[in-house]
Amino acid sequence: MSDPDNTDLHRTALERSIDNVESSDDFLAGQKDCQEGIPHKMCQSPDYHRGYACQYQHDANMDALTDG
Repeated sequence: MSDPDNTDLHRTALERSIDNVESSDDFLAGQKDCQEGIPHKMCQSPDYHRGYACQYQHDANMDALTDG
């Protein structure tokens, strides 16, 4: 599918990940675990992994912005 206006380029990784979420509860659980410093849990749903990864990337981006 083409994107002539390049609108997808302006979407954040979080916005693109949310498009694929089937279970918001799992996504939010992954985010919460990451925020609380709980180690990433294997054998969870793809939505949990997406939530954890999005939060991890968000935290890394914020650290880079505030430490620079």
